[in-house]
Amino acid sequence: MFLSAGDQTITTSGETPARETSTYLLRMPSDLPINFSVDADNSACSLEIKKTSQRGVLSTISRFPASFRDSGQSGDEYTFSFFQNRVSFMSGARCAFSFSLTQM
Repeated sequence: MFLSAGDQTITTSGETPARETSTYLLRMPSDLPINFSVDADNSACSLEIKKTSQRGVLSTISRFPASFRDSGQSGDEYTFSFFQNRVSFMSGARCAFSFSLTQM
């Protein structure tokens, strides 16, 4: 997924396959803050956000709806990984989610 200078908002929805992760990559085209808003099934989903310029996990979200803001810089890459929580993983349930990204 790419944001260009002309894009205002990207909206996406999806579902993780049973016992798998759905991952999205965002490459920052410019030095502008981003706003990430997400809604997902609280009984099944978790979200992990990573940023290439920072070690480890930037944020883990397990209660929805939620939002995340960060001061993105040109060349930064964010990885958004949706996955099942422990109970859902064991039962093979899927995680349904939707999110929007805005570069401000």
